[in-house]
Amino acid sequence: MIIASTALIILAAIGVYFVGFRSLPTTVSWVPSVSAMASGGDLTVTGQITPANGGRQVLVQSAPTAKGPWQQMRATITTDSQGRFVATFKPHLTGSIVMRVVVGSAGRYVQVIGMSKPVRLLTLSSISLKGGGLVTQVPVSFAVAVDPPSVGRTVTLEQSSDKVHWVPVGPSAQTKADGTTVVRVPSLSIGVWSYRATVAQNDKFAASVSPLASATVQDIKVVAAKAAAAKAAAAAQAAAQAAADAEAAKKAASTDPSANKPNCPVNQGPIPGNWCLHSANGPDNPGYVMQCEIPGVPKYQWPAAVNGKCD
Repeated sequence: MIIASTALIILAAIGVYFVGFRSLPTTVSWVPSVSAMASGGDLTVTGQITPANGGRQVLVQSAPTAKGPWQQMRATITTDSQGRFVATFKPHLTGSIVMRVVVGSAGRYVQVIGMSKPVRLLTLSSISLKGGGLVTQVPVSFAVAVDPPSVGRTVTLEQSSDKVHWVPVGPSAQTKADGTTVVRVPSLSIGVWSYRATVAQNDKFAASVSPLASATVQDIKVVAAKAAAAKAAAAAQAAAQAAADAEAAKKAASTDPSANKPNCPVNQGPIPGNWCLHSANGPDNPGYVMQCEIPGVPKYQWPAAVNGKCD
C-alpha cells in the first residue's frame, strides 16, 4: 500500500509539472497591405496572435523565394495587450519577394512562423496631360501619354477647384499600344479649374498621376456675344478709316497744284516761260491750252479743258 501510494504521488507530481511547465503553442495570422507595389512605396503589415498576449516580439522577414534566405526587413514590432501588431515602412525592393512574420518565444509560448506571402515589385509609370487653356462649355479633349508605353492602361481625368479635392470627370479611356489616349469630356462647368490624369495600377505597372493642367471655362453665350461685338467694332473701325482716307485724298487733291493747273507747255515757240501764264496764250497761237475759268480762282489754277470742253 505504501509503495502504491508513493507511486500515485509521484505520478501526480509529474502531471502537475507537465501541466504547469509544458510549452504552449501560439498561432499568428497576418496580411500585407498590398500584393504588388512600386519601389519606394509604403507597405503596412498587420496581424494578430493567439493567445492574445501583449509584449510579444514580431519580426518581418523577406526572401527572394519561400526557400530563403530570409532577412529582417524592419525593426521588431511588439504586440499590444490584445495580441495585435501593425507597422508601416518603406521596403527597399530590387525585385519581387516573399514575406513572412516570425513571433518570438516568450515564457511557455514557443516561437511561431506565419505563412509566407508574395509581394510583387511593379515597374514605375509616368503620365503626361495636355489640354485646357481658355475653353468654352463645348466638349473638350485632353491628350494623355503613359510611359512605358503599354496597351490597355486605364486612364481617368480628375477635376478640382482648389487642387485638394478631386472628382472624376468624363469617361475613362484605354491607352493604345504607343501609350497614348484621348479623354473626351462632354461639357465643362463654368469657372477656373485644375485637371490631372491618373493611370491605374495593373499586374505589371504602378499607378501614376500627371502634372496639373489648368483651364478657364467660359460661358459659350458670353463668348459668342463678345465675338460679335468685337467683329462689329472692327467693321466700324475699318469703315471710319476708309472714310478718313477718302477725305484725306480729297483734301490733298484740292491743295495739290499739279492737280489743278492745266498742262501748260514751257518755252513754247519763241515765248519763254509757262505758256498758260503768258498773255500770248490764245486760240490763235501755237500750243494754245484751253482753260476752264473758275470765278474767284487765279488763272494759273484754272484746270485745263478735257477734249476742248469744260464741265
